Amino acid sequence: DPLMSAFNLKDARAGDYIKKMLHLYPGVWSGFGEIHFKKQEFSEKIAGGPPSLYSPSIDAIFDVIGETGAVAVVHCDHDTPYNLSLLSDPAAQAMIFHGKRPVPQYLEAFKAFLRRHPNVPMIWAHFMGNGRGVQPYPEHWHYLDDLLADPAFRHVNIDLSWGPVVAPYLIDGPTHLKMTADLIRRYPDRFIYGSDQGGTADWNTVKRSFEAWGPLWVELGPALTRQVTKENYIRVFDESRKNMRNWDRTHPDKIE
Repeated sequence: DPLMSAFNLKDARAGDYIKKMLHLYPGVWSGFGEIHFKKQEFSEKIAGGPPSLYSPSIDAIFDVIGETGAVAVVHCDHDTPYNLSLLSDPAAQAMIFHGKRPVPQYLEAFKAFLRRHPNVPMIWAHFMGNGRGVQPYPEHWHYLDDLLADPAFRHVNIDLSWGPVVAPYLIDGPTHLKMTADLIRRYPDRFIYGSDQGGTADWNTVKRSFEAWGPLWVELGPALTRQVTKENYIRVFDESRKNMRNWDRTHPDKIE
């Protein structure tokens, strides 16, 4: 399923670019992503730095995506890389956190963005924004449970991917394994597995990504594993593809 990405979230006219790509390649796209908001040091390579999560340009782009009815895979780290490791540093406690317990820096701002676009089916990558150096807080499973239980986020699904990097945070022992599996059991239609290995013909790389979650598949059992790794994907992307083909048919005019 080809997904469109690599447009500039700081460009308020990127929505026009999206429409142009849809017209240039009708019948090709199945959705959008992975769209990067905050991703480790990667976002800092954008000229002028990454956009604010409250930027009007982001809303303009996702208004266009919402018109198409397409799903969007979104990546937003929930926190600054290595922020959680500073908890054990007394100097950081005093100078950065001022004696208060830190909270994920971007979690509430990104949730505010998600609330603003209820008509865009979204898949939040990497179990709600984990990544290299971005570890889940002890409360992460509680934060995720709250999000999935809130009707304001019924359009948001959660991605299980980038196994070699993310899985060790989530299934590193019996406690986290059970917490992760219990969330999936509670919301079985809201989790979607992906390899995070786009554009590769190396099956061993794809296989390693899947096998990184091995203990979770055992814990979930065959039926729920099949739902997370296959059935949810088919349902979400079949709907997205159908919506995009309908948009193609009803918007024949081209942008010059």
